Amino acid sequence: ATASESEALAAIAFVLSLMTDEVHSHRN
Repeated sequence: ATASESEALAAIAFVLSLMTDEVHSHRN
């Protein structure tokens, strides 16, 4: 993977983690 691809994957993982945190916070 190129540097840009790694950055894109990291950004996606970051957004997914934020979305997951929001879902869990709304459930609680």
